[in-house]
Amino acid sequence: MKSQWMTYRSKRLLYIDLSNFRENIKGFEAELTETVATLGPEMYTQPPHSVLVLVDLRNTQITQQALQILSGIITDTRQYVLRTAVVGMTGIRKISLDFFSRLAGSATGSFDEPEAARQWLVETD
Repeated sequence: MKSQWMTYRSKRLLYIDLSNFRENIKGFEAELTETVATLGPEMYTQPPHSVLVLVDLRNTQITQQALQILSGIITDTRQYVLRTAVVGMTGIRKISLDFFSRLAGSATGSFDEPEAARQWLVETD
């Protein structure tokens, strides 16, 4: 599993690493399923609207099936998430990001690099 809880500038982030799956939807789904099973239970113990999430989608094809999988996860966890930074959803792919943002109901930012995403997560009030 590539995803993990991490600390950045004394703040805890949930890093969901879905990068480099390209068109491998089975690998994408397996990583996301394992992430939810392993890291999700801790998220459910956090106060509402307190979790900072970094999702890395660089070099991963966002197919209709991937969107459906992500939609289910976002719906289940949205009450815990304060902000989400997404890496790799730039250009035309931002259409999907707008969809996620509306579904999540929380602040969502798009970034080219993880460092900028981490900074935005911890510095935005």
